[in-house]
Amino acid sequence: MEQGLSLTIIAVAQALGLLVLIGVAAALVPKLTALLGELTSTATEARQTLKSAESLVRNVQDQDILRKLSGTLDNARSAVGRIEPLASQLEQTLGEARTLLDDATQTSQSARARIDDLATMQKDITALSSSLADITGDLHDRDLAKRITNLLSDISLLTADIGILTENANSYLEKGKPLVSNVAEVVSNARERVGEVSRAVANVRQSIGGRRNGGTGEGPAEDGA
Repeated sequence: MEQGLSLTIIAVAQALGLLVLIGVAAALVPKLTALLGELTSTATEARQTLKSAESLVRNVQDQDILRKLSGTLDNARSAVGRIEPLASQLEQTLGEARTLLDDATQTSQSARARIDDLATMQKDITALSSSLADITGDLHDRDLAKRITNLLSDISLLTADIGILTENANSYLEKGKPLVSNVAEVVSNARERVGEVSRAVANVRQSIGGRRNGGTGEGPAEDGA
């Protein structure tokens, strides 16, 4: 009898405990649901924040790229702007070179009068060539840079010819005899170089003009010489 009563009490206690657990669980479900919702919302906000941060980083990078690109274009425009005055100066120097070369075959007969002229001419052309070479490094224009490179090559050959004439005059002055016997041929070559350099300068200036006018800047076909 007592054993049966004990079992009954235990069963009732278990039932009450189960009811209490069910009640507690029922009370916690809304809270857990709300907490889960908050966590989900927080995760969503975190993802949105991350996307915003990534977008901001990309925007900053894009702005940096644009600034660098703008700086590059400014440098290129500045380089192009610096070429034209040099081209004009070179054209003037070439005009003087033509005049000097017209009577360069007589260098042996007028050595003292011509040595300084030839040396100055060589120095001027070398300085202009160096300035053009420096500018070419700032250009981001392959076509124009190629034209200037061709121009520098022609200038180098012209400078070499003028150097020979200068040394020839010096030799005659110091030793009483010319350094080379074919002065007329050297002068003829130098005259041809002057023409080639002039055409190269014209091509460069036409390219510059085309770029300033918003075109492609493509000039006439370059001479094969």
